[in-house]
Amino acid sequence: MKNTRTSTSLITFGMALLTTVATLGFSFKGERPNVVAVNGQSDWHILPPAIPSEYVTFHPDGRVTMQDMPLAGNFALTGDGVSIQGVVTTTLSADLDPTLSGPIYGPGVVTQNIGGKEKIIFKGEFFGRAYGLLATGQILFHGIGEYAGTTIALSFQETEANNEVFILTGHLMDQHKD
Repeated sequence: MKNTRTSTSLITFGMALLTTVATLGFSFKGERPNVVAVNGQSDWHILPPAIPSEYVTFHPDGRVTMQDMPLAGNFALTGDGVSIQGVVTTTLSADLDPTLSGPIYGPGVVTQNIGGKEKIIFKGEFFGRAYGLLATGQILFHGIGEYAGTTIALSFQETEANNEVFILTGHLMDQHKD
């Protein structure tokens, strides 16, 4: 019970910190960002799907280490005047104890087909924790190209342990004025 409360507090603190940092980044420009609540879903999966692989180390004491394991999946966000559909790719690193719980983290990009070509529209990182392979955490993405000046701060929650479907909630901050 204590671990659940501590984890919830850390996740809440992390999301507040991400939102504050992203908003402060805009305030240095003397502008106030448009902030839109967003929600969505992602379904990251392992590439290649084989475990064990060169990305996973099983230790004699039951610990598991993952280093730069490639993941990819659909990425969708919606909110008031916001609709983003794309593909997210990332590399997962994790240090899991014998219960398959521990920190997870890695860089990520979101691509979208624009003019017949896959282009990066967001770039950033995620961090969080797995609890028996049930992952939760935060994502911070910064816009690229036509999304430059836009930041997305999200919380993610896996819907079932090790099913690789994640519910996304958070905010999109855009320094552009309407």
